[in-house]
Amino acid sequence: LEDVEFVAPDAPFPLPDDKNLRTWWNRVGNSYQGLEQSLGILKGQQEQNVEIIGILGFSQGARFAHLAALLHQEDPSEWFPNLTFVILVAGYDAPLPNELPPINTAGKIPLPSFHVWGLGDKLIT
Repeated sequence: LEDVEFVAPDAPFPLPDDKNLRTWWNRVGNSYQGLEQSLGILKGQQEQNVEIIGILGFSQGARFAHLAALLHQEDPSEWFPNLTFVILVAGYDAPLPNELPPINTAGKIPLPSFHVWGLGDKLIT
């Protein structure tokens, strides 16, 4: 894997309850406030000639990786054209954000994905 570089961008927003932790957005109902800025961070990597071939996310990051995969499915030339897989660790289901363009969610995403959940995992909000 000499041609692969692992990039781990930080979420842009401090968590309101703990300024040492970061969040990709602040969810209020179906509004994901800050999602556009967070997607901009990933697109910024792409625009710096970083070929994003996979996205790994944990917890809210797994939800973020799932949303990126949905966007890729809708328009792969615009959203991460080299994306070949996602890894979702301790992710969760939530309504699609109002901020996303219309997305076809019927059926499965054809992008390979690996999902990890622990038997005792609980959603932390």
